[in-house]
Amino acid sequence: MENAALVGSIATTLGVLSSTGFFAMNTTINYVTMPTLLLGAPIRADAETDKSTFFSTVLGEPLTSRHPRASREAILPSTPVPVSRITHLNRQWKELYWRGHRYGPVSSIFSTSCFLAAAWCTRPRGSLSGGLMQIAGVNVGLRTCIYVAAAACAFFAGPYTLIVMVPGANDELHARGDRVAAREGLEGKKADKSSSASKDSGSDDEEETLRLITKWVYYSKVRAAAGGIAALLGAVGSYL
Repeated sequence: MENAALVGSIATTLGVLSSTGFFAMNTTINYVTMPTLLLGAPIRADAETDKSTFFSTVLGEPLTSRHPRASREAILPSTPVPVSRITHLNRQWKELYWRGHRYGPVSSIFSTSCFLAAAWCTRPRGSLSGGLMQIAGVNVGLRTCIYVAAAACAFFAGPYTLIVMVPGANDELHARGDRVAAREGLEGKKADKSSSASKDSGSDDEEETLRLITKWVYYSKVRAAAGGIAALLGAVGSYL
């Protein structure tokens, strides 16, 4: 009994730490790294246009009637168009993706395993009087339910990424990045004389790339929230 309690405490601690790391990493990317990469140019003091229309939100979007909270979310006055080339932003996004890809899935699986182990070790023993219910002959108490819920939230990141984020933004951003890399490699060997003629079509493509990056940040916020909820549930379970 004491050994099971000790294993449960260790598993809970590891699960909370792993989920907290997952939440912190994704939140930093969503609210610090990406807004900085998407930051527009500073507003000129002699600009005739109303500066309030150029305040950017955390995603670099202009202040409009569709975003009434933009002025409260703004940090620095800037134009809504990122300073960096969109193709370079796509390359930076791919680097962030692959760096996070090394840690995110491992953290999700590890946290899920830890919380499930904690749920098993803290299940009520003996009669059903100490449990809320009995499932397949196993007593299930409040702490058990909380740890199972924490495991579900930690595991949520995997299916959510594969079902929502990959087809919704990831695949297309990777494909666009690969095409840009191939195109720039060819242009490095031979200058494209028709670049000025195709400038307008390129801008349309860049607008779509920027929209996909912005969409990915929204998706990533949902995934980060799941990790934060898992850590919170694990911490609550440890104090019951």
